[in-house]
Amino acid sequence: ASALGLGVAAGKSAAEASKEQTMPKIPVMEVEAELKRIQALFDRNKGVTPRAVKKQVQELMQKNVWLRREAKGLKKTLQALNAIEKETMPMLCVPRGGRISQRYLRLREALETMNMLQCGQIVTTAALNREESRGSHQRTDFPEMDNKNWLKNIVLWKERSSLSVRTEPVLATEVPLPKK
Repeated sequence: ASALGLGVAAGKSAAEASKEQTMPKIPVMEVEAELKRIQALFDRNKGVTPRAVKKQVQELMQKNVWLRREAKGLKKTLQALNAIEKETMPMLCVPRGGRISQRYLRLREALETMNMLQCGQIVTTAALNREESRGSHQRTDFPEMDNKNWLKNIVLWKERSSLSVRTEPVLATEVPLPKK
């Protein structure tokens, strides 16, 4: 019952805070581009189903980017994910037929698949760049934690059609940073 009470209190607090917020401006061009992207999925009668692509991405990630990683497997995975993006994703379709609710479920699966591919590319790129082992990121080719060179954040962003990478220092707050 106490968890429910906390949830109610949090909800009321969030509702009050939202009254002071303004809606962000959404660029019309971005909305139009997203509508085109979604409509293309509906317009394509034949192609690759989201389920097939999702399975392919999952298998790649589990094979080479799971618990223990090394440069060779990470590079191979990133090449394969980029090939899926370039060659397979343009053929992704939401199969016609069935109730409208089924089509929207298939659309959701297609959008999830697109996001899954992008997340896979981001995780693999970050893992390839971090040449050390830290927490759940375990590189067999760099088995030691290296605070001297890698006590930093890896920041990724999409620039045109490729991922860019930079590092930023870790900001110490209330928890002291490790010495070694």
